[in-house]
Amino acid sequence: MKRIIIAFALMISITTLATAQSRVKDKIESAKVAVISNKLNLTEVTAIKFWPVYNAYNDAMMELRKERRTFTQTLTNIEGASDADLDKALNGILVIEEKELALRRKYKAEFLKVLTIRQVAQLFEAEQEFKKMLLQKVSSRMNGEGAGRRRMFGR
Repeated sequence: MKRIIIAFALMISITTLATAQSRVKDKIESAKVAVISNKLNLTEVTAIKFWPVYNAYNDAMMELRKERRTFTQTLTNIEGASDADLDKALNGILVIEEKELALRRKYKAEFLKVLTIRQVAQLFEAEQEFKKMLLQKVSSRMNGEGAGRRRMFGR
């Protein structure tokens, strides 16, 4: 009976953690959409055309970031990795960076089909601003700052 209770508690904990992570991810995505929408000042018609293109771009970038993680994990253990493994990881990261650049070039052309060049420039700027904002928020939380302040993504 004790094992059943422990197993049940473990399942609830795992489910709760997964749900919490999903909520945080959704809140981050909502904040990103708000930052981009505000920066680009999209009309309703343009927004309808823009978001599917942006979502495809974002999904492709996320896949490349996942691929990059396999290589960066090797670099976090430099002392334990062989020279061949380090060389492979560094080369892999360079290949991913080339793929990211090619993807940005491809989607710049796609974005220009629905946005002005000024809006495309603002989009890339908004993404950088959001990334900085997110990193600052994470950094302040890791350093114990922000206690008692309203959290960026709720909760």
